[in-house]
Amino acid sequence: MRSFFLICMAIALLIVNVAAEGSDIKFVGLGQVWFSVGDQDIEAADTYGFTVRRIRLAPSGSLSKNIKWGFQFAWDKQVAKVLDAYVLFQLSDNFNVKVGQFAPPAAKSAALTNSGQLDFVERASITLRWADHSKLSGLRAVGVQIDGQLMEEKLYWAFMVANPQTLKIFDPSINLPDYEQQSGLTFWGRMEVRPLEGLNFGAFFGTGTEKDISNKKSSYGAHLFYVGNRWNLKLEYIAGIYGLEARETKYNGIYSVVGFRVSKPLELAFRYGFYTPNNGFPNPLGVKKFNNITFGANIFCNHNIKFQVNYVIRQETMDVGMAEMSNDLFYVMCQYSF
Repeated sequence: MRSFFLICMAIALLIVNVAAEGSDIKFVGLGQVWFSVGDQDIEAADTYGFTVRRIRLAPSGSLSKNIKWGFQFAWDKQVAKVLDAYVLFQLSDNFNVKVGQFAPPAAKSAALTNSGQLDFVERASITLRWADHSKLSGLRAVGVQIDGQLMEEKLYWAFMVANPQTLKIFDPSINLPDYEQQSGLTFWGRMEVRPLEGLNFGAFFGTGTEKDISNKKSSYGAHLFYVGNRWNLKLEYIAGIYGLEARETKYNGIYSVVGFRVSKPLELAFRYGFYTPNNGFPNPLGVKKFNNITFGANIFCNHNIKFQVNYVIRQETMDVGMAEMSNDLFYVMCQYSF
């Protein structure tokens, strides 16, 4: 039902925009093909092969001077879906209202960073786990957002109200008492400071409850990024709580990135990160802490073509008596964007 609604919305806006005089529809997109090798364990053979990881097509345009719209269609690992479908009302130069499905104002390394501009083949593990615990799919939510800028665009703020199951279009109805309707709301707030070119830092907070089953989830985090002509330095911390009130699970994680542009076509990058799934206690797999070290090289052939080569050392801190897992990863990714 949700996909049908969003697709119909996309088609309707495209038709209106094409029919309008002076149509300004823009199309951007990308395609990513990976070759990867996974080190399973000492006895089993490595797994390897090719994957069409991401395909993106994102049309956008204007319905009037102050009303913008945008969509993003995706094909991820053989699954097609709608990532973005929104209408943006620019009420003033520094105040906007956004309605639809889009990235919540939360973790900087989630969908606020375009998939085609990632420093490494995959996002940091804490970012992906945060999205799972926040009930996000495709790092998006359905709701309403207000945002704006202050101090000559040096301060950005945003606030969003979304459904608790963030990609579910709410459908009020009378149901059996044991039916989980997931009514309620999720709230996201974010503030970011941009004092100098290339430098930005900020924080976010999110909270919500699925009223029918009292399933709570909240998260918070902060980041400090500097992206210059040659240096790329990033640090981000994310933590949260999810689950029923009597059985809440706390998690947290952090990652840091150091990148250096050796030459115009070549950037070398290093990332260290960890994710603690259950406040120091082992998860169902017996893992207390996930540690990832990634070595990468980004090769920019031209404006449209980029190669990424990553080697990921994954070291898990296991519970007492649990055998360590061998699961390092090697990636080669080719991206074409337009």
